[in-house]
Amino acid sequence: YVTKEQLISSVKAKIGENKNQNFLIRADKDLSYGKVVELMDDMKVAGAASISIATVNK
Repeated sequence: YVTKEQLISSVKAKIGENKNQNFLIRADKDLSYGKVVELMDDMKVAGAASISIATVNK
């Protein structure tokens, strides 16, 4: 797992390497939908243009 700050830093670095970078969020099924949306919003503010969501089956 990573902190929000680590994730945003990584997003910015990846965008610096490739403006068309695609991102995939794999969140635990117990994480609230609201937190995932908040994370996606933060990633958009950081410059991410393409974000997808995957579920983790356990």
